[in-house]
Amino acid sequence: MKDGVKKHEVQASLKSAVEVNEELRLEITCNANSYSDEVLVIFNHSNPNEGAEKFYSMYAAAPELWTMKNGNNYTINFMGELYAAEDVPLAVKAGTAGNYTITASQVESFGSSTEIILEDRDLGILTNLGTTPAYTFIVNGPATLADRFFLHFLNVTSVPDKATAELFSMYAVNGIITITSKQQSGKITVFDLSGRKITTGRIEAGTNVHIDMHGNTGVYIVSVYTGKGTNNTKILVN
Repeated sequence: MKDGVKKHEVQASLKSAVEVNEELRLEITCNANSYSDEVLVIFNHSNPNEGAEKFYSMYAAAPELWTMKNGNNYTINFMGELYAAEDVPLAVKAGTAGNYTITASQVESFGSSTEIILEDRDLGILTNLGTTPAYTFIVNGPATLADRFFLHFLNVTSVPDKATAELFSMYAVNGIITITSKQQSGKITVFDLSGRKITTGRIEAGTNVHIDMHGNTGVYIVSVYTGKGTNNTKILVN
């Protein structure tokens, strides 16, 4: 080509650009055999009602893993944008007795603003997959565990920690959440770990708000919306 038709671009080629997705990969293994299975949960997808349906193993002893949504079972689960909290039911099929381990990878794709919690409701155990990426449990024989495990995706640092400390303080005592606003007014929303809205209210600058949880214990997300952003904080109510 002649020099006159050559063109220099400073913008990166679309083929060379790397697309960053928020994706969680989970693998399940069992110490009784060498089989394994995986699921993938992908956020920010254009079609959050869809996914790749689960195809089951031909080997009866193989461990299997899938997520559930809208009455369907998925190996790849497409999700929308992550806001304060999202809950994803997780099912396990144990083909034999043994120690089963669920191992997470690609947690770092969510960044520091998201915590991913694996909940074992049978044992009452919450595991932060960002700091402890593997969870082991015992199954005494072949079984399908459809209501035991849940994934919780929590957006916990929408406002930087320093700004949070300057704007609000929060704590829970005897089943009552107390929120103190130091400088800002805002709207309060309390979610449970499944993302279900528990209650809403408003707080004015320099005041306290007391929220009676009416005997409901556990971990909740308290979101305060202000003109400076959103503060999402985990609170343990006992």
